[in-house]
Amino acid sequence: HVIDSARAIDVELLDGRTLQAEIISSNPDADLAILRIRSDKPLPAIELGDSSDLMIGEPVIAVGNPLGLSHTVSSGIVSALHRDITANNEVILGDLIQTDAAINRGNSGGPLLNAYGQVIGINTAIRGDAQNIGFAIAVNRLRDMIPDLMNPAQVTKVDVPLKLIEKRELTPPSAVKATVCRARDQLPILSIAGERPREKFEVALAGGEKMTIDPKSVPLPNAIVQAREKLGMTIEEVTPMLAEKYGLSEENGLLVTQVTRESAAAKAGIKPGDVIVQLGNYWSLTLETFSVLLEHMPQSGRVRVGILRNGRLGYGYFEL
Repeated sequence: HVIDSARAIDVELLDGRTLQAEIISSNPDADLAILRIRSDKPLPAIELGDSSDLMIGEPVIAVGNPLGLSHTVSSGIVSALHRDITANNEVILGDLIQTDAAINRGNSGGPLLNAYGQVIGINTAIRGDAQNIGFAIAVNRLRDMIPDLMNPAQVTKVDVPLKLIEKRELTPPSAVKATVCRARDQLPILSIAGERPREKFEVALAGGEKMTIDPKSVPLPNAIVQAREKLGMTIEEVTPMLAEKYGLSEENGLLVTQVTRESAAAKAGIKPGDVIVQLGNYWSLTLETFSVLLEHMPQSGRVRVGILRNGRLGYGYFEL
């Protein structure tokens, strides 16, 4: 909620520098976002802890900018675990850490630290009608979501002749066992030996046979072709030249130049001249990232799309 509907985001550092940030991805349901900043010097990083073994009464430290008071530190304890925030009988945020460390407006997005200085939560909400009741998103939830929230351009499909076979045990306790097999004959693999990602590696098969695997990246379909075939719109990546030509205020995103009638794009309310700046949870779109996202779109359901029109940000949904 800190960056919701923001058109420009600045990050102020402890040394007084202010850097512009861009949204890489966001998940409103989890109230989490990934931002990217560019610095001419290395930035310190804080270690992520483990929120699965927290205990009620454990000391914690909250850091943030309450009421505009930069870099404020407050201390307290873990008051409760697995709290839910509800509205109209619906859970808005779930599985939260409750703390009595002083959290006020402006603390949101700041870390909740354990006694070792590790991040075990992200401060997110308070009870306005109470004192010393604040909530933080458990860091393990962030850890689980990081692969999906990171830049999709870094995710590529790799073709290897291996297959994962799952088998559910019938006897209690019920469990699922997984076996890695050779794809063509489902011969189980006993061991895998390799040193570096994306390089050849050797596998030992049941029966003593060995084989060498050479991972091959699968090229993604052209984003322009995908957008036309899947969504019914023609797109171009916004460049400074295009921004000037069409009078656009943004140089990031995908310019829509044509929309087919009755297509998914038309039903989402997209018109020629719009700039697509968000698809699903991801922002700062390029043709490369858009191609990855289209490849991983669900077969059915609704996918949110952020549309910039006449300098104003709006939203629509692709109905799949």
